[in-house]
Amino acid sequence: MSSLQVVLVLIGWVILFYLNNRTLRRSEISRIKDRLIERIDAVRSWYVDEVRLDSDGLNRLSLEQNLSAHVSQIELRMGQLNDYLGVDILDFDSLAHIRTIDNDKSRPLQEIIEEVHVKFLDLSERIEVSYDRFFGSRWSFKKIWLVFRYELLGAFFSAGLIFLLTSIFRDFADI
Repeated sequence: MSSLQVVLVLIGWVILFYLNNRTLRRSEISRIKDRLIERIDAVRSWYVDEVRLDSDGLNRLSLEQNLSAHVSQIELRMGQLNDYLGVDILDFDSLAHIRTIDNDKSRPLQEIIEEVHVKFLDLSERIEVSYDRFFGSRWSFKKIWLVFRYELLGAFFSAGLIFLLTSIFRDFADI
């Protein structure tokens, strides 16, 4: 096997590695995003059910504390998605709006439920739009570096290693 064949095989392997890694990364990001949206929908449904059960408003403070705990879990998952991407595509300001839902006894039940639906659906929409904008926007060098920095470093080091090995093999072949 000539050194050119070895280089071509290694280049093919690097390309396949890149494509496989890219596919796995995108599917993992999509899975994390989908789990986040499912969690948001579950919290919304839970909150609406709890507000309906407590129609006389006796446990509203406890309900607010539980909502805050659930929103903290959503915040952690949003942070996971941001960390996995390496870019902050999701802002945490929308979670502050959810924490400010007023479930006072004096407010009509239907008004609270509508506010909950609007704020949670707005959060889900922001996540979807940010996700689509991130993967649908044009690729710039900065975005390529942020998303694929480990793959690029691996490709550069692999190319350097291939060059080094071919030069060593060439030197040994000359002996």
